[in-house]
Amino acid sequence: MNLEDLRLSEDMSIDELVDTALSCDNRLIAFFRKMAEASGATEPVRELFSRMIEQEEGEKAKLVETAERIRRL
Repeated sequence: MNLEDLRLSEDMSIDELVDTALSCDNRLIAFFRKMAEASGATEPVRELFSRMIEQEEGEKAKLVETAERIRRL
């Protein structure tokens, strides 16, 4: 699936929004991994994508944490 396949609507629940956002994050991470592992990628390029993966993983954790706080309201 591509990022373009993700759909948002006004009546989505918090769980649906979180699931969609996590799916987006997972797709970005998969793309970054493919780019880091590309046969022609130089070490600086691999390092760049590795850092992007780490950043996106951190964003996923923040998203889940924020969603949990919202659910408790």
